[in-house]
Amino acid sequence: MTGAYSQEIRKAVLGRVTGANKESVRKVEKELNINKATIYNWIHEAELEGNEEVTLMRMMYPLLPMETMKALVGIRFKIMWSVLMSM
Repeated sequence: MTGAYSQEIRKAVLGRVTGANKESVRKVEKELNINKATIYNWIHEAELEGNEEVTLMRMMYPLLPMETMKALVGIRFKIMWSVLMSM
């Protein structure tokens, strides 16, 4: 499989690599011919979905690409850390 993947495929893959009967990313990669980097990106995005900051940013800026949101959350964390460390 190549190109853009449907939400159904993403959910199915995530279920296989993160579910109760967890399979290895390598196994799923070989079986479905989906690059492991793509699978890891989906896992990371799913983790960010549960992040309140990313959820809020998605509501405020729905057209921002996920990569931009990740960067903004990272920058905000660094700024907050710097402020805390300077107190």
